[in-house]
Amino acid sequence: RYLTMFLQQPLSIDKSYFKAGFAGLLVLMLLLPLSVSAKKLYMWYDENGNPYFSDKVPPKENEKARTELNQKGKKVDEIGRAKTPEEIAKEKELERLRKEREAIIAKQKEQDAILLNTFRSEEDLVMARDGKIASLDNYINITKGNIKRFKSKLSGLQAEAAQAEKAGKTVGQGLQEEMDSIKRQITKSYSSIITREQSKEQIRQEYNDDIRRFRTLKKLSASDDLDQEEKERAELNTVYICEDVNTCNLVWEKAKEYVENNATTKLQLTGEGIHMTKGPKEDNDISLTVARIVDKNTQEERIFLDQQCRTSSTKGIEFCKSEASLKIKRSFLPYLLK
Repeated sequence: RYLTMFLQQPLSIDKSYFKAGFAGLLVLMLLLPLSVSAKKLYMWYDENGNPYFSDKVPPKENEKARTELNQKGKKVDEIGRAKTPEEIAKEKELERLRKEREAIIAKQKEQDAILLNTFRSEEDLVMARDGKIASLDNYINITKGNIKRFKSKLSGLQAEAAQAEKAGKTVGQGLQEEMDSIKRQITKSYSSIITREQSKEQIRQEYNDDIRRFRTLKKLSASDDLDQEEKERAELNTVYICEDVNTCNLVWEKAKEYVENNATTKLQLTGEGIHMTKGPKEDNDISLTVARIVDKNTQEERIFLDQQCRTSSTKGIEFCKSEASLKIKRSFLPYLLK
């Protein structure tokens, strides 16, 4: 019956296709005329597992997997089913990730070559890192020296203003403007220090990453010295980055409170964005300042603690390096976050 149906109408996309069992296929292929059997024959299955045969696949069956048979009924090719939109999208994503990975590997190889060609040893990397940091430290120290002079000058102007008020006189406009100008210069100086400190940290991190990579490429012995240094620096970090204005307002009040609880010198200046005690007079004096500064690039607010020691004497310098002095820095951020 199947054979009669098959021979009565030509095999084509437009007319019909043949449904048969495997035994029927063998008989079919033996009895087909040469002109018909010379054509390609496709076999596929419907949803119920029934096999179908035709020299052309009907459009509605195009998405199904099929087998191509030769004139002897032997399999010559397997044609997979059409991929779903989800599968196509997944393949595209995998291809994108593959290309991205290849680009990362190529970039890493390029960077490795530059690293090895630029530095002959780990000591060269350390020297380059420390040289750049030292340059920024010089700028920071100069700025801190300027702040110290600003504080001293402000003390003189404040004393002059206090004398005028004591005498029942009004503080002159010129004197007030000069004090306001010094306050702005102090705030600006602290903003500059924060920027340089952040640059130092970025340089140190980049070079430390290069040192770790250099050790890997040269197969040098691993060491945790860089991790230990980074941990110690993190403990001495005195910059708080505000999440939002309300949180910053609350933290700012705690920062001012911290200054008053830990400084050994009297409060000299308080105002919008700054809370500062007088400079140190004794070797073990602790002068503290907190500044609230907006980053011009990111518009993030930062609260920064600066500790000033008496650097005009050896004992003052030694005290600044003491555990009691370092504890002031270590405890600042935990105090703000508690």
